[in-house]
Amino acid sequence: MIELINSRTADLDKIRFFLGYSGWSAGQLNTEMEERTWIVAPAAVKFVFAGNEKELWKDVLKELGGEYELIINAPWTPE
Repeated sequence: MIELINSRTADLDKIRFFLGYSGWSAGQLNTEMEERTWIVAPAAVKFVFAGNEKELWKDVLKELGGEYELIINAPWTPE
């Protein structure tokens, strides 16, 4: 990647960098998964390389269907 960027041959519209941190105490993540605090979906190629990242979350929820469709239009920051 560095080589492509330095040689100016990389398509910058097709590169994404994600940065963040999450930490849990012992057993916390397992408990949260059992409580269904997290929405987990398969890392399908069509989502990993999706062209419209602003609609990605909605697209994944649509794919999951059922109860997840209820939150597709929920605001990012509920008031």
